[in-house]
Amino acid sequence: MIQNEILQSDIIYMGGRVVPIGEFKNEFPDWYEMWSKYSREDTSDQYILITDYDYGVSAIINAFYSVNFNKATADFICRFDDHRNEGGIYHPPIQIGNRLVFAPCRAHRWAYYDLDTNVLEYENIPAKLLPENEGIFVRSWKSIKDSLIYMPGDNGIIVKLDYKTGDVSYHDCLIKNIQVENDQIDISSMSTYKDSVLFFSSASDIVYEINTECMTIKKVHRIGEMIKGVKTAFAIPKTDWIFIVRNPDLADVRDWKTIYKWNIKTGELYAIKNLPINSCIENAKYFISGFCHYNGELYVIPQQGDCFVRIDVHTNQAERVEIATDFDLLERKNDYYRRWGDGMAFPMLNYNGFKNTFTATLPYDFSIAEINFDEKILLNKRKWHVSGVERQIRNTLVSRVFDGGFYENDFYSLKEFIGDMQ
Repeated sequence: MIQNEILQSDIIYMGGRVVPIGEFKNEFPDWYEMWSKYSREDTSDQYILITDYDYGVSAIINAFYSVNFNKATADFICRFDDHRNEGGIYHPPIQIGNRLVFAPCRAHRWAYYDLDTNVLEYENIPAKLLPENEGIFVRSWKSIKDSLIYMPGDNGIIVKLDYKTGDVSYHDCLIKNIQVENDQIDISSMSTYKDSVLFFSSASDIVYEINTECMTIKKVHRIGEMIKGVKTAFAIPKTDWIFIVRNPDLADVRDWKTIYKWNIKTGELYAIKNLPINSCIENAKYFISGFCHYNGELYVIPQQGDCFVRIDVHTNQAERVEIATDFDLLERKNDYYRRWGDGMAFPMLNYNGFKNTFTATLPYDFSIAEINFDEKILLNKRKWHVSGVERQIRNTLVSRVFDGGFYENDFYSLKEFIGDMQ
């Protein structure tokens, strides 16, 4: 495959796999070593959720794929039974045993795919829980003990998926407490903390600590008046320290190079200012998209830029980490279809225990990459080649003809459209 060829391909959002601890320790020793280093030694967990590269959902069409990560290829399996053709209807799958579980993003029911029988089945969400519009039902998720906790969507309901039984349960413990503005739920981020899950607000400094055993509010915390809202947060394992990025829409635009370190027990709050990142960036206040924790150190992940920032969680010292590549990430972006947002260099980052690297998706050119923080290099740049996806995309776009007109786009040209019609 030519390294720099432009493929009309698809980005695959990959999910996870639930693995029993015994199997995890024996078959995935690198991942187990990393997990056990930061997890409680006395944990009673029977299962662990690991990032998995075997199955994923399309970013473009209403479908899912089997994935060969080493070859950077994917094979179309089937579409979901939904009248909409675009992607984003279901989240990436969680594999539990021989079944893939697809949580609804904008769908109104759960989807289950049996890997033995190749049968796709559905389970309706209780009607009273569905939002009136087609908004988000559940958002991101965190694994804690033997279950998966989903961040509430537009209806504010917390969803819990039990690893042992595969059962889904719905909990309204936040409804009476969360802030609602313009009829929108303001939960913006979540993080695991010891035996609890923390939910952060985009509109205030309130933090809700949820007991995941009985699914009730254990405690309500206040960060401090200077934190008017949280964009994203990350709890350092085995500590009481939480790192926070403020909601950029409520923060001082001059403060965009600052993150905060908060102690949930003592209330101590520190500002780590002047992060060593480029200052000449469009929409600078939206620069920081999240955190990545590796080998005891915290990395700030950029939404724009070509570097990471490493933070020593003990001394609060920040260091710029240049990522060596054979191309300029920011220069290259203008050559490709920018469907997934301006300036996103590293929008998805997952630990790959097999090689002690992290995997990123680069949406500028539909490629995947492995980032080695120790060697400070971006490795093995490869393009996705998704079997049959061009035809699937074309079939989807052909239906989008309005009043006899066809809207040409970077995936499907007018010449190709006319050729298919002949």
